[in-house]
Amino acid sequence: MQLIPVGEAEQPRNRFPPVYVGDTLIPEDDIAREMQHHPAAELAEAWHHAAVSLVIRELLLRQATLLRLDDIA
Repeated sequence: MQLIPVGEAEQPRNRFPPVYVGDTLIPEDDIAREMQHHPAAELAEAWHHAAVSLVIRELLLRQATLLRLDDIA
């Protein structure tokens, strides 16, 4: 039997886990764009800091909604 090369089919598209706040997925494209604001020696470190920043942003937006602060502006 001959093995058929699969190339990178076994490799996941993104080696980082998905990031959720509750049921809300933080899109990987958003995290990638945020990475420019978090320079680091390693890609994983920049990804982590960017993801944490976006999680905090989402939590703050949710709290602002609960406090009805979005109605002020």
